[in-house]
Amino acid sequence: MLRSSFILLICLFTSVLLAQDEKWDRKTLKKARTASQLSYLTKVEKDVIFYSNLVRMNPLLFEKTFLQTYIKKNEMEPNTWISSLKIALRKTEPMNELIPREDLYKAAKKHAIDMGKSGKIGHKTSRGKSFDDRMKHLDKAYHQVYENCNYGFADGLSIVCDLLIDMDVPDAGHRKTILNPALRYIGTSVQPHKEYQVNCVQDLGS
Repeated sequence: MLRSSFILLICLFTSVLLAQDEKWDRKTLKKARTASQLSYLTKVEKDVIFYSNLVRMNPLLFEKTFLQTYIKKNEMEPNTWISSLKIALRKTEPMNELIPREDLYKAAKKHAIDMGKSGKIGHKTSRGKSFDDRMKHLDKAYHQVYENCNYGFADGLSIVCDLLIDMDVPDAGHRKTILNPALRYIGTSVQPHKEYQVNCVQDLGS
């Protein structure tokens, strides 16, 4: 009985997402799937890039469709972070989609695996190596590299929406990174986590 109910819930959520897709034009949806042909990425990792692109390409429509779906699905009450996100999306101008890069993916994967096995969180390695030191090998390829880390969410839409809402993060740094028009490239990895079951790392470069 529980299994049947779970399957029904997944089907209903999938139907809702498909309905949201219908409000987006096919050209935009296709353009947002910049990772669709990459064999080294999982479906969830491709979805993270897809939804990150959609919110960048049309912030207002994303707020009215996928963000609302996420809020309703999780029965979230209105709060300061959701309100500030909605205001930010309404003020944000559409920007370029993110292009996947394998070097950023490898950096994200290495950190996600490290955090997952150690059970730690944050941007330092389990041995205390800083983010800047971790990314030194990318200095010649990118002007700047930013990183988002997310824990406990296993599907692409939930990961992106949680980073955008940025609950209890004073400067909304994860949100600002996703909505930074100067950033052009992305690498994303989703790996198991010892404490949170799953963790996602996004590395974005300009």
